[in-house]
Amino acid sequence: MLVGREEERAQIGRLLERARESRGGALVVRGEAGIGKTTLLEHAMQTAEDFRILRALSVESEAELPFAGLHELIRPIVQLIDELPGPQARALKAALALAPHEAGDRFAASAGTLGLLAAAGAEQPLLCVVDDAHWLDQESAEALVFAARRVEHDPVALLLAAREPGAPGFAAPGLAELRLDGLQREEARALLAARGPSLLPAVVEHLLEIAGGNPLALLEFALGMSESEEIGDPLPVGEAVERAFLERSSRLSPDAQRALLLAAASDPGEPEALWAALESEAIHADSLAEAERVGLFIRGRRLDFAHPLARSALYQSATPADRRAAHRALAKTTKARDRRAWHLAAAASGPDEVAAAALEQAASIAGGRGGVSAEAAALERAARLTPDQEIRARRLLRAGLAADAAGLFERAEQLLAEAAELTKDAELHSNAVARRAYLLYDRGEFDRALELAKADSERAPPRLFARALGEVLVHRLEILAACATAERSVGLAGDDALEDLDLCLMLAWTWELSGRTKDGLGLDLECVDRVRAGTLMAIDCATHFLYLEDYGRARGLLEEIVAHERDAVALGNLVYALDQLSRLETRTGRLTAAYAASLESVQLTEPLGTKVGLAAALAWLALVEAMLGRVEARAHGVLALEIAEKRGDRWNEVRARAGLGLDALARADFAAAVDWLEPAAEMLARGGVRHPNVFRVHGDLIEAQVRLGKRDEAAQELAGLLDDAELTGSRWAAAVGARCRAFLAADADAEEAFEAALELHEHEASDWERARTQLAFGERLRRLRQRRRAREHLHAALDTFQRVGSRPWADRARAELRASGEHLRRRGPAAHEQLTPQELQVSLAAAEGLTNKEIGARLFLSPKTVEFHLSHAYRKLDVRSRGELIKLFAEQAAPTERLPA
Repeated sequence: MLVGREEERAQIGRLLERARESRGGALVVRGEAGIGKTTLLEHAMQTAEDFRILRALSVESEAELPFAGLHELIRPIVQLIDELPGPQARALKAALALAPHEAGDRFAASAGTLGLLAAAGAEQPLLCVVDDAHWLDQESAEALVFAARRVEHDPVALLLAAREPGAPGFAAPGLAELRLDGLQREEARALLAARGPSLLPAVVEHLLEIAGGNPLALLEFALGMSESEEIGDPLPVGEAVERAFLERSSRLSPDAQRALLLAAASDPGEPEALWAALESEAIHADSLAEAERVGLFIRGRRLDFAHPLARSALYQSATPADRRAAHRALAKTTKARDRRAWHLAAAASGPDEVAAAALEQAASIAGGRGGVSAEAAALERAARLTPDQEIRARRLLRAGLAADAAGLFERAEQLLAEAAELTKDAELHSNAVARRAYLLYDRGEFDRALELAKADSERAPPRLFARALGEVLVHRLEILAACATAERSVGLAGDDALEDLDLCLMLAWTWELSGRTKDGLGLDLECVDRVRAGTLMAIDCATHFLYLEDYGRARGLLEEIVAHERDAVALGNLVYALDQLSRLETRTGRLTAAYAASLESVQLTEPLGTKVGLAAALAWLALVEAMLGRVEARAHGVLALEIAEKRGDRWNEVRARAGLGLDALARADFAAAVDWLEPAAEMLARGGVRHPNVFRVHGDLIEAQVRLGKRDEAAQELAGLLDDAELTGSRWAAAVGARCRAFLAADADAEEAFEAALELHEHEASDWERARTQLAFGERLRRLRQRRRAREHLHAALDTFQRVGSRPWADRARAELRASGEHLRRRGPAAHEQLTPQELQVSLAAAEGLTNKEIGARLFLSPKTVEFHLSHAYRKLDVRSRGELIKLFAEQAAPTERLPA
């Protein structure tokens, strides 16, 4: 019976109505135990008569079983899995144990869940209801929240109820929430009148006072007293209700109480194990009927307690010996290996290698299904039960690695620290320390990571600490120290050094950053044929070629890597590869493609929880947006800067400042550009960075300084840029350095200087950079009153800026042409300016010839959402078919970039 809750019912009604109109969404109902969450969910299901309804009830005993909650929810629609794109179908089947296990990214099943719910919604509006979501296993929770945030254009609604306080938290960022408070006094009175026993008015008033409007408390208190009984001192609602359940159970027969304890220790999803355990313990099955008669137990869709508090109260009130006995009985009767392992663990009274080994096996199964959180939990519990110290340390190390993969970074660090402290094995100790140091680096805790790695690197195999130490030192912009560390590690490795790709690539990278690009290239060429797609080293290697301006080789590697990671739904590697692909597209002047890749990288990085990666992705996105003239550039750059500065991440601080400086320069705010860029240039100089093509700060800084009249400072920066260009052989630095020399040249020498710069641009890949030089040349010629020649260069610059979508620079070229006396027709916005970021991503994918289903799989969207964005894009761009869309984007794309030998 639902009393009151008019506003809450209306909110749920709006959710359902939007879903009927293909405007799906989710609502998380939060509140204390017994406040009415379940009743509200039941009401929602009753009103959703035209919906297909999927329902799951999470229980504590399944919280460590991977995808248990998801499996219960989607069991009625599993036949639709075969309609999903291949990678998603394979991942979801593996997650649900419907196909042979295969290791996968932890988000692969999440993408499959989205596709499955969208497919079910396409047949009939879909309502997914999850009660007690706080007991969901992490894999199920992640998958459902992932899907819930992406069904905004599907006829799908999700209702999730979670208890708080007094239970594990259920994190649902980005989802709407409904918080339930107690019933109003008159509503509570009406509930008692309708459902409670006949009570004296004074007792009713006292009940209303102590229950605080909690419906379950009202009814349980009322059932437990007669009209003449006095009420004791008030208790917290949850504790008081649990006492009421225990009081009711205490009046049952001993067999019924034993049966209830077995039920409390069992998994509701496996009733046959409970019946078998009852039989093995010589407890008559009718014993549960006693519990049914007093309202403690329900035999409905599955065997379960009348309320989760009844389960927890009965379980916790039992003696430890009785609980262990219950789990031993269930361990003998369950057929699922992972459930058996957890029952054995709960039955153990001390170290127990049998239980530990079973848990280790359960962990392997969970990991193979993509359940890395469950894998971590099983390995940690296995370690706690392991008698042998060294085996315990190995299991703790594996638990830490699994926790890291699951995004449980603080837990991972604790487990790795414990493993390192426990073991006497030098290699295992160093492995744990090195992984912990890298984890700290990934979280942006550079000082702690550096201290930890340095303390152990003296006595450890060099390969273990090359990446952790090198990455930290590089991000602190201590390039000479990073180079020395890499060289030392290679020296210690001796003849085996060339066999270790991690060592070689770190040495190549530090050499390149310090200006030894030829030496670095030689090492990269030795490594490139040995790196495998699906590894960070493959992306690292491609990045080296990118900055060495071997764009053809970089493109081949990155496009292969991105395709591989998309097919594997491996988000961790995919976001890094997309970020590097965006840099390549930017370097070669393909700005719209760069923007799409960078957007996707940022969108996918956020749920991973890696602050260093997020700062890097945001900083690059800000730079691309500055080139395009998008208003979001400053906000993204500032956010990246805040993240980087907080962690002492000078690498990403320089990146963020580069984007912010370019944004200011594009808006002709030269003072702001200098303020952003001068500290960045100083950090690079102090840090020993001699590879100008990595950050590309100096060209923008010099231009801003010249335009502010700071010619001496500009000349000093130019000298450094030209020295680095000569040292590294960077074609970009040579061409931009020549442009900056032309900025500083006297009028008599300017023409020759600009012509020299344009000649150098012929050997450099980016038409965008060439157009900037043409714009500057045209500006100077106009001031020298050579208007006809000025217009030639200004028109060339304008054509390029318009084609690649660089609005602020195109506007500057138009302004110069108008100042030269030329009348220009107004030009409509480029495609990227008319579309939202999501519409642009979808349109670019469609322009590649992908179907809606393929686009959805790529961008982790439902086909309906793809259709929604694509139809909006068609209207905005005034196109009617994919063919027209392909033609439009082909016209706005940059030509095939010049790829120097």
